[in-house]
Amino acid sequence: MKKLFALGFTVFCYTLCIAQSKEDFNKSMTEFKQSYNQDNPQAIFDSFNAQVQSALPLEQTQQLVATLKTQVGDIKQYELEDINTLGFADFKTTFSKAVLIVRISLDKESKISGLFFLPYAPVDKED
Repeated sequence: MKKLFALGFTVFCYTLCIAQSKEDFNKSMTEFKQSYNQDNPQAIFDSFNAQVQSALPLEQTQQLVATLKTQVGDIKQYELEDINTLGFADFKTTFSKAVLIVRISLDKESKISGLFFLPYAPVDKED
């Protein structure tokens, strides 16, 4: 009985953590979309944690945004596809000219600790 209770409590806590993380990820993606569409690389840079700011200085962030805008256009909409147990979320993101996965990881202060753009491939979900 104690094992069953412990398992149930663990599942409840995990679910609670995922729900909180989902809110954090959605908030970060909403802010990213707004900053990106408004051509505001400074705001995107400010949303990065110190490690990402070191790896991707403001000038490179500006270049990244400009290049993405030229290649794929503005973000029209996005949908959370998955939150991985390793701590990142995948958003199916529809840009003006393409559909990509925007993968975001967050640190404990909800600062972006990883940002990747990947080709979109539909995920087969079993019923």
